[in-house]
Amino acid sequence: MNEVNFPRTVKAIKFGAWELDPKRQVIFDGDIERELEPLLFKILCYLLINNSRIITRQDLVDHVWCQNYVDDNAINRAMSELRKVLKSENQPGIVVKTHYRKGYSLFLDRAIIYHDSNAQPSTDWQITPAMQAQARQFSPRIILIAIITLLVVTITGYVFIAAGNSRHDRVVPTKTINPVAKKYNEQILSWVDGQYLLPILHPHEKFLAFGFNSSKSNESSLIIREIETGKEQRISIAGKELVPAGWSVSTTYLYFKVSSQGKCELWRLNYENLTLPHEHVMECDNRQFLVGGISGDQLVYSKYDYRKRDELSALVIRNIKTGEEFQLTSPNLNSHGDKFLFYDEKNQKVYFERVQFEFSEVFVTDIEGMEAKKLFTTSNRVWAINLLEHNFVTWYDNRKGTFSRYDLEKNEQVNGIKLLNVETYSIAYLLKNGGVISITNPFSSETFKLNLTTHQLETYKATNDHVSLLAISDSAKFLLDKNQSPFRLIRDYGQETQIIELPFDNFKDIKISKDGTEALLVNERSFAIFNLETKMIVSEHRVDNKINFSTFLNNNHVGLILTKEGNLANYAVVFDPSKGKLISLSFDNAQWFEQISENDFLVFPIRGEMYEFNIAIGKKRSFKTNESQYKHSFSLYGNKLFHSDGKTVYFVKIDDPQLNYESLFDSEDKFIENINYVDKDNALILELIGVKPNLLIYAKPTS
Repeated sequence: MNEVNFPRTVKAIKFGAWELDPKRQVIFDGDIERELEPLLFKILCYLLINNSRIITRQDLVDHVWCQNYVDDNAINRAMSELRKVLKSENQPGIVVKTHYRKGYSLFLDRAIIYHDSNAQPSTDWQITPAMQAQARQFSPRIILIAIITLLVVTITGYVFIAAGNSRHDRVVPTKTINPVAKKYNEQILSWVDGQYLLPILHPHEKFLAFGFNSSKSNESSLIIREIETGKEQRISIAGKELVPAGWSVSTTYLYFKVSSQGKCELWRLNYENLTLPHEHVMECDNRQFLVGGISGDQLVYSKYDYRKRDELSALVIRNIKTGEEFQLTSPNLNSHGDKFLFYDEKNQKVYFERVQFEFSEVFVTDIEGMEAKKLFTTSNRVWAINLLEHNFVTWYDNRKGTFSRYDLEKNEQVNGIKLLNVETYSIAYLLKNGGVISITNPFSSETFKLNLTTHQLETYKATNDHVSLLAISDSAKFLLDKNQSPFRLIRDYGQETQIIELPFDNFKDIKISKDGTEALLVNERSFAIFNLETKMIVSEHRVDNKINFSTFLNNNHVGLILTKEGNLANYAVVFDPSKGKLISLSFDNAQWFEQISENDFLVFPIRGEMYEFNIAIGKKRSFKTNESQYKHSFSLYGNKLFHSDGKTVYFVKIDDPQLNYESLFDSEDKFIENINYVDKDNALILELIGVKPNLLIYAKPTS
């Protein structure tokens, strides 16, 4: 339905604070103008035309979708999006009313404004058979809804976005950069239900490539969308998972990953001529996000297992024909390594992110690796960049909902853009015309309880969306409510709960003591011990270096891993509250440790296997540690050690001479964020990350 569904004498339709311009397909409330996506415009027009009656779902199927059948979920989502668009500060109340088991109606009176100044406003105008016939000429897109059943490789790598978001709040920029606030209107580019994954923008903004997994058919596709026309080309391989990996502009290649049953292969196709055969490039790693074609025969990518560390990557340039590789970068070992971001073909420059434990740095280098230069440091991960006007490095911060910019001529970060009236995206690109193309968050987070006696898995829910589970002691579970300021701690005894107001909420981490009596509030270079019984801070302490890890040890002592400035080496200390001082431990480069007894610790280093450490004699024996499939997490209780590699949970008794490992749980199509053993229930609390349907969005600035 477009403007011809109204008489040509109609100039606008007013309803509440809104005014609809049917010719331009925009609504205006006096302050905000929003362009309507075609389907939402058709639904709104239908409601306005039939404002005196209830519109049934079948009416919408017949006259808006113009189909024999439309899934109820498609209608639900469209109506939800319409309500979101119709809500503003000037129109905060209900616009579309739901009638239980009947349908929908326009809640507001409407008046029609004509171009003829002598015409009177109309309040009675019904749809005619001719209008109905015209409406049937439109071909809508139907949302496909089904249960998500994805292969593991669907989200391998992507979950680092969700996990990475929680690791950084630390670095304070040396120069205050205030983004410019801009209002945007969102348009959904596809109503097909499923997961839109890893969009990669063509360097010249000609195409957008992304992976798509249909919720209805479980089919995986690689989609190449023309930015200007919206025309899409789809590539699918039966039983395989396809996602884009990068572009090569000079040779018109698109690189993409093909995955199945844990195996990953990199292929390429000619995006200007899809009739040409696809070419196999090499075996790959699902953790590799992006690659870049330097020439027809050369490729730059992030290679893992650098210095025999499975989580550390360095950039290499590979000759596709010969298989020879040249190492381009050398990351520090106390980091997560280098991640390729972008290749600037015009200037033959490679941009990459160096992921430190507490922050990220973005570098640029030549293709010989001789002129590496650090551009800027950021507290959050950088997942994708693009160059605007060959002068501004632009990236999206998915924690702050802002685009940041770095001026290559001035060699400094400059004001970016704060997006208003939009959701926070997962990955987004700022286009030359000021528009934004993005995907919404495709991840879900759930907490489960695994009974180790019965091996039954059950959902373990917090009280609401603002509450997160912190810890479980033998007497209570502890939850953090971030919906209040200062934050509140909820101590849940089962039959009753206790609300504890925390002294401040500008902490980066919080831990609960093993006996449930104290909370450890950790900031970048300081920590405080807060007594939950007296509601008083019993100890505060500042440290010289950044706190990278914190935990409560035995007797409510505090264990810390600190990162030295300059060489970024890690070292461990124990804080004794009774003495008020830090005691150094003689093991270095740990990323996790826990106390077994007064003089014995279990240590997981940055490199190598976990080991038991005695203060008097040093390293005693090693424990087998599987390679990370996402991230390592541990839970130690007495002699029971539980270890997750991100996919599987293992159990071992540390006093077992044979160290026989037992596999307890496999997360299948999810990833394990954290584990916590509860002795009184003989159960593991598992925090799992999965995927959910999301949206492909184009956002347009309102002015």
